[in-house]
Amino acid sequence: MKNRLLIKIGLVVIAIGLLFVFHKITDSVDSFMSEKLKTISGESDPDSNIVIIEINSADIEQIGPWPIKRSYYALLIQNLNRYKVKIIGFAMAAMPSMSTKVTSIVLLIIFL
Repeated sequence: MKNRLLIKIGLVVIAIGLLFVFHKITDSVDSFMSEKLKTISGESDPDSNIVIIEINSADIEQIGPWPIKRSYYALLIQNLNRYKVKIIGFAMAAMPSMSTKVTSIVLLIIFL
């Protein structure tokens, strides 16, 4: 019984030792597989036609108190239309404790 336990412990120690000795092989296999997966899945470069802009609470305070005047939104949309923007999305986030005050505005702008 004791011999079996010693053999098992010895095999675990040998296995760990082999992993330390041959870690370069596992690293190269890992990098090889990563490269093959990238080749199969294609390019993963971000789409340069999509722009995401965050306007945080400090930016909102510089513009003026909340709610922001509609004329600012109109000016923003008007200027974006000059660049032939196809889609403009707005997402506004408010903290739960300050339900009337928006703390962040995220703009999604898509050029096509």
